[in-house]
Amino acid sequence: MFNKISKAVIATSLVASAMGATNSELESRIEDLELSRDLNIFSFSGDLENRLDYYQTVDNKSSTSANNANKKRFASYFRMNIEAKPTDRLSFYGRFAVSKNWNDFTTRKGTSVVSDSGSGGRDRDGSKLFLTRAFINYNFTKSLTLSIGRLPTVDGPGYHEVEGTARAGAYPMLAYGNYLDGMALTHGMKLGNGRLSTRFVYTPTQFVDSTTGSTDFDSKDDDNGKISPTQDIFSFMVDYEGNATKWYNSMNLIAQYLVIDKFVIDSATVTNGTTTAVNGNVELTQKNLVLYAGLTGIAKTGLDFSLTYKTIDQETEGGLAATMGFYGSDTNKVKKDGKVILANIGYNLNSKWKFGAEYIKIDDYLLQTDNTRNIISFYGGEGSKGHHLYVVSKFDDNIKLIFGYMKKEIPRTYALQGAFGAETKQDLERVSGYARLIANF
Repeated sequence: MFNKISKAVIATSLVASAMGATNSELESRIEDLELSRDLNIFSFSGDLENRLDYYQTVDNKSSTSANNANKKRFASYFRMNIEAKPTDRLSFYGRFAVSKNWNDFTTRKGTSVVSDSGSGGRDRDGSKLFLTRAFINYNFTKSLTLSIGRLPTVDGPGYHEVEGTARAGAYPMLAYGNYLDGMALTHGMKLGNGRLSTRFVYTPTQFVDSTTGSTDFDSKDDDNGKISPTQDIFSFMVDYEGNATKWYNSMNLIAQYLVIDKFVIDSATVTNGTTTAVNGNVELTQKNLVLYAGLTGIAKTGLDFSLTYKTIDQETEGGLAATMGFYGSDTNKVKKDGKVILANIGYNLNSKWKFGAEYIKIDDYLLQTDNTRNIISFYGGEGSKGHHLYVVSKFDDNIKLIFGYMKKEIPRTYALQGAFGAETKQDLERVSGYARLIANF
């Protein structure tokens, strides 16, 4: 009898133990599944570019100008992309980026020559990882989307053509040329053989000077007048992307009207990281029309072509350092208008090679900025023109090598910040040859 009871107790214990182990394993598996479900909304990607630039700058008009030939610079660019889609309506897009010269031991910033480069990231000197993109898309309906945050305002059409990739940015490269925060409302619909998107974009700039007091965040210009803390930048855009036909593989047509309203340009006095005064009272107003047309695989060949045409109606008022007006003018209101043209042609020789050329011309006295990675500001600068030759060699889908040659001609310069004060005529040439090794992951 005792043996039967003992066996029953032992059996019960074994069953309980097995059940306990099973329950523990089940709980662990449930936790793993829940964690996997939570993490499955995220996806990650990125790229690392290492590049070498040879460059020179010489003024052919000046007998005293030094021909700074065969200068070279090694640099790295790293980008990490984050995407998340927690619901069918909500999605998030983010990007962190680092750009640095190799082993730059000259940027002391008040510390030792070693610590800034040789121990960067370990010297408790602050983060150097920059937030270059962070926005959400919320779909009110299948055709109406709100985007808000740091928008994809750089590297748009036609920058991707030189990279040998598909379109990356939402807005034409020549439209903004800067990282901007804001909001956009987009309506999309099918039209013909493609999709038509109309978009209203609002990216207000702010001029915040917290040194004026805890309750007053307005700044003052040289005349002791308050500067508005917010300036409006808004845009309306129509974007058509056509699917493949017998005439081309893809087509992209964009028209964008962009207004910059009384943007404040300052030459602030900064002491130990603290802004103490705004040395000027310049306000810039621009009305821009940007037209972009791009075709790939023309006539079912490897030929690609794009053209960007931008008109600028520009007005500036005021000056820096009391007397230095915009582009050599006095401090009265100055109106200028003109255009920017960027053309790109490329030929894809199978899936491994692409050969291409670019030409750009920017009319006199027009403010055009450049946020790309080239070392000579090829896509920016007033009154300039240039050409660019490039070759893209793809080892596989994830790594490629780009060789290029750029030349930019700049006819004049100015006394302050390259845009203010007395004008000086010149015959300046900036030339760059480069090699870029880009790995995608």
